[in-house]
Amino acid sequence: MRLMGLSTQKKTVIINIRDCPARVTERLSTMLAIPGSPLIFTDSIVYYDEANDIAEGDILYSHGDCIGILYFSRGWKVHKDGQPDKDASVFPHISVVRGSRDLTAFSEVRAIEDRRAICVCYNNEECYLEQMYVYRNGKIGLTAKANLIYADELRLSTGYVYNKRALGFGSFVESGFVEVNSRLELVTSANGEVIKVFN
Repeated sequence: MRLMGLSTQKKTVIINIRDCPARVTERLSTMLAIPGSPLIFTDSIVYYDEANDIAEGDILYSHGDCIGILYFSRGWKVHKDGQPDKDASVFPHISVVRGSRDLTAFSEVRAIEDRRAICVCYNNEECYLEQMYVYRNGKIGLTAKANLIYADELRLSTGYVYNKRALGFGSFVESGFVEVNSRLELVTSANGEVIKVFN
């Protein structure tokens, strides 16, 4: 799982947490670890599941019927105006159609009431993505932490706490690594076998 955003040149940009996406103005962010990184509209930064090629704002279908807009908040959820949001994994025979992936679509997703802010995990705790503020020699500064943190120790948060531990994507839990499978379930798996389902 990574993030996706829209550059000021209106191109989608894949964002890795270890590249330190940080706000540089009220409306713009950049990846501080990448020299010459494009400026990215902060309100366009959303979750992106590279394994399934799904971004927040894409459209979920079940049996050919439009179910709603996908967003990530403790797992993939589906939003449709006037209806309660649901876990995307409860629908059978799902398919996803790419949304417009533009500034309007991403901003609308970020405004969904039940959507959690994007967070990162470090040392079993969550911090908001927007708390990143500096990158220096492979380390990232978070306003909530006194010391710089090695970039490789950060994980994009799933939003789940398991055994008093904030779960990040790629974390090792229950003999497997935390990821999203093709059914859009948040799981731990090893060697392609699901060990635990969190949804």
